[in-house]
Amino acid sequence: MPRFKSGWHLHFAGSLGVRFFFAFPAPALCHARLGVLRLVNVRFIMQYVRRHSFRYLLGLLALLAVDIFNTYMPTFLGNIIDGLTDHSIADLSGVLHWVWWMLGAGAVIAIGRFGWRYFLFGSARSVEL
Repeated sequence: MPRFKSGWHLHFAGSLGVRFFFAFPAPALCHARLGVLRLVNVRFIMQYVRRHSFRYLLGLLALLAVDIFNTYMPTFLGNIIDGLTDHSIADLSGVLHWVWWMLGAGAVIAIGRFGWRYFLFGSARSVEL
């Protein structure tokens, strides 16, 4: 079991003989570490945010588009159900109209999910390298 200079240690064996080890910092160290971020740390982080600000902006816009189109999907399905219930959609072409809207929204959601993950996580990865 690894040794640390200070802190609490929790060591137990799980199912299938897997051993887990958790190290928790000492209470005094926890209190000191939970303080407000110092201005020096914020400036250090902001240099990377500024360097990759365009990618972060694209990622946030893609995330916003995904969230907006996700809220419209139940509306499109509700329009189909309401139209079939009150007989305002009489044939297949009325249903297909809303199905095409749903497929288009699904395509935007899929592309947007890829986009926000690529730009946000990719920026973090480029900072890491």
